[in-house]
Amino acid sequence: MAHSERQWVDNLVIDYANPSPQGKSFPIHRSFYWWSGHSWAKGLHLSADGKDEESSSKDYHSVYAIKLWGNANGNQAMEARANLQLAIMKRAMNTYILVHEGQQVEPAHETLRTRSLVFRLSTKLIMQRTLV
Repeated sequence: MAHSERQWVDNLVIDYANPSPQGKSFPIHRSFYWWSGHSWAKGLHLSADGKDEESSSKDYHSVYAIKLWGNANGNQAMEARANLQLAIMKRAMNTYILVHEGQQVEPAHETLRTRSLVFRLSTKLIMQRTLV
């Protein structure tokens, strides 16, 4: 890969997941919020209905791509940051987004015959129930 193409991809990664507070051109980790363990779809600022996590798969795949890019270029720090983010996201998604039978995220009155898909907003939970 030519130097200019490699630099272009490095800049794309920095734009999306800048790890340095010294960088003045891009915000640190753009929309990934370490406390929640995932990215917010509309960035870190509130919108009228709060913040939301719309696509866990986009979240995973974007960070996995950074991991692969770090690996391909021998950038161990980039790969390690991506591994940390992936581990944090896995735990957050399995706790808050991908609700499994027996989890205590849903209200206790929910029956075992329903499975919920939860859209997590910073201000509320929206549940869609389907019969199992």
